[in-house]
Amino acid sequence: LLDGVIDRLGARRVMPFAYLLVAAVYVAIALASTAFGPLIATIAVWGLGNHFGLNVLVMRLTALDPSRRGTIMGLNSAVTYLAVTVGTAGFGPLYTSLGFANCALVAAGLMLVAAGAAAWRP
Repeated sequence: LLDGVIDRLGARRVMPFAYLLVAAVYVAIALASTAFGPLIATIAVWGLGNHFGLNVLVMRLTALDPSRRGTIMGLNSAVTYLAVTVGTAGFGPLYTSLGFANCALVAAGLMLVAAGAAAWRP
């Protein structure tokens, strides 16, 4: 859907904006969390934003060293599943104590950190 943008501007330049988009969607999820219909629509946009961000990430990772693409993507998968485990362990108590909307806001903050890191790294 947005592959042309990535091709024109380059994955490195697009990545921070992709992460900012996902952060904005997390804020929208927090705002829409009290009504089921708007929440479902916002989650659909979240899926598109995550898909875009993942495509940009994979493009950057595979460009690092084409001869070691399999190793790089294997490490990416391992880190992803580790992050899912840590995220579940961390967000479970957060959800219990602060609720869904605040979890979305914390996720938005984490995406801002990721966007900053993506903009800073060459």
